[in-house]
Amino acid sequence: MGFIAPMAIAAIPDDKRPSACLHCHSCEQVCPQTIKISDMMSDFVEKIG
Repeated sequence: MGFIAPMAIAAIPDDKRPSACLHCHSCEQVCPQTIKISDMMSDFVEKIG
């Protein structure tokens, strides 16, 4: 992941960070690429700590 991702995440307000995902899937319902966004957010949070 390197050192840039944690620095970039630190610049985002707490309520907008990947860890703030509620897993409501509403973003997935409107994603034109049918990406499983809530799964990706969980995975990302695990990787960055």
